[in-house]
Amino acid sequence: MTDTVKRRTRNSAKALIIKDGKVLATKINDDGDIFYIMPGGGQEAGETLEEAVKREVEEEFAYIVEPKSLEFVIEGVQGESFHRIDLVFLCDFIKEIPGAVITGDHNQVGYDWLEIENLMEEPLYPSKLRRQIMNLYYGMKTQVYLGDESMSKELSELTLEELWILFPIILKDHNEAYKEWYQEIKSHLRDTIGEENILRVNHIGSTCVKGLLAKPTLDILLEIDEKTNLESLKEKLSTQGWFLMQAKEEPGLNYVFNKGYTKSGLAEKVYHLHVRYLGDWDELYFRDYLKENEDVREQYANLKLSLLKKYKNNRDGYTEAKTDFIKVITLEARKSFGNRYKINL
Repeated sequence: MTDTVKRRTRNSAKALIIKDGKVLATKINDDGDIFYIMPGGGQEAGETLEEAVKREVEEEFAYIVEPKSLEFVIEGVQGESFHRIDLVFLCDFIKEIPGAVITGDHNQVGYDWLEIENLMEEPLYPSKLRRQIMNLYYGMKTQVYLGDESMSKELSELTLEELWILFPIILKDHNEAYKEWYQEIKSHLRDTIGEENILRVNHIGSTCVKGLLAKPTLDILLEIDEKTNLESLKEKLSTQGWFLMQAKEEPGLNYVFNKGYTKSGLAEKVYHLHVRYLGDWDELYFRDYLKENEDVREQYANLKLSLLKKYKNNRDGYTEAKTDFIKVITLEARKSFGNRYKINL
């Protein structure tokens, strides 16, 4: 008899409780590893799944809830001594039971109400539930049966709306580690495509400007020799985990590669690599002007914050809404700096 046959199946009734744009999650401490799971637990013999949800939430939180609908089914086929099936019910929060004794599992160290708009950033598991909960909350199409929690759609299979939910606009204070990350990726590029093909590398975008709010994504401008074999370059970058998002060669070379976008959300380090031939690029002037003008940095930061709520899950709209400001400042920068980056051939 195989190990697979020996493993028993366990139904786990889970509660999806949403209030004021937040979802209730159980906080787990697994030998110092902190993460979240959905409230709920195993179904006992003789009780329905709805009864199991109500009992589990009452035991863990001293909350009375009322299950409304079964929203998601997800399996844990691998990694446990049993084959777990999570059945997630959308529940109404009714009331809290005053003075009740809470009897959660030993590794449950509390709970948090997690902001749904930031759910992709939270260590909530199974991770496939994050995007589905956001879709449900925002009135988008959801998928009930999610399969094995270790499997999910490839990024190339997601719709644009799903990608925007998976990768929302996030603004963070400047991180001093960005300098180190840039040096790491600069060395990586030289090793990957060859020093002989590289004419200039620059850290551009808001993450290179100290004191400026930014998406935690490093934009790198890589300028290459016109003799570089483009097919070889694309192949080398692809083997190192870079995903080609844009490939324009006319009227001038403009490739954009991404790294750090995963099926579970953003990795710790995320990069946009802009590959072009050597040139007098606007981004270099805009960057330098922001570095040297504090008032402009503040204006740009305020603009970003004003756009965040409207465009949090619309990257194209967010970028377009900043365009006029960037154009005006770039013109000022060119007047101020002259031909700082002009190439004389």
